Amino acid sequence: AKNTIVIGALHVPPYIIISTDDNKVAGIVPEMLDAIFLPLGITVKYELLSIPRIKRALKTGEIDAFPLMFTGQRKASLVVGTDVYLTANDYIWAQKAQYLTAIPWHKYDDLKGYRFGIVSHVSYGKETNDFIASNPENFYASTTTEQSIKLLLAGRVDGIFNSEYIMKNYIERNNLATQLVRSQKALFQNKYVIGISKKSPFANQLAKINQQIKQINTRQ
Repeated sequence: AKNTIVIGALHVPPYIIISTDDNKVAGIVPEMLDAIFLPLGITVKYELLSIPRIKRALKTGEIDAFPLMFTGQRKASLVVGTDVYLTANDYIWAQKAQYLTAIPWHKYDDLKGYRFGIVSHVSYGKETNDFIASNPENFYASTTTEQSIKLLLAGRVDGIFNSEYIMKNYIERNNLATQLVRSQKALFQNKYVIGISKKSPFANQLAKINQQIKQINTRQ
């Protein structure tokens, strides 16, 4: 349908939560997308795909957009990016029992004496990535957030690098609010944009979509 935007989605809680029984889509991103598109008279429909499939579908115009792209991601040939509609900070999380008020840091050198858990294949922004690459002995990579939190709770690492929304979601689900504490200073701010396929009719409506994003950002 002309007024339905088809969005590529995958399970990345709490950003996009796909329930296993009925494939219903919820989470922070769908809430934001509804707030952006519904006032424009556009309904949002989700197509559940893997990352390689999403890339192909954006190329062919089989889907209209993918909502978890970063500013400055080199996807120029495939998509036009909207303005930033969602920001999420990465912080260092520690156990309160060990570091009452989190791990204090102002510059990367302050972090050299600690061991940290990270999630492999995740980008923590250029500066943090460079710090990780030049101090590999300080880092322990896990394949999932769950795994890195388990390492932290078992005392195998001093802290973990992770995003505020992902941690908030995990902490609430597992009642860890009294046990974990995050650094004052953020490692990085992730800035998410919606990548709209150049083949999509919605690519021409970018100005209208950005106008709506601006309204939401002013209200927040």
